[in-house]
Amino acid sequence: MLLHRTFRTVAMVMTLIACASSVGYIMALKPDAREDHGVLPRHLRHKYVILFLINMLLLILGTLVDMAPSS
Repeated sequence: MLLHRTFRTVAMVMTLIACASSVGYIMALKPDAREDHGVLPRHLRHKYVILFLINMLLLILGTLVDMAPSS
């Protein structure tokens, strides 16, 4: 039982690491990565929109990540 939970937790962490490194690899290969850097602040000038988007991101990530310790 304990070994099963340990393997499950390690598998979740390794999946997150694999996804993050693959996104980083794709972004490094992308030729116009420098152009994407300045796009986000130009379209989001209102501070309340930025705060709302950060809160939504934290809410979504918090519900997904918080499942690992609770099981």
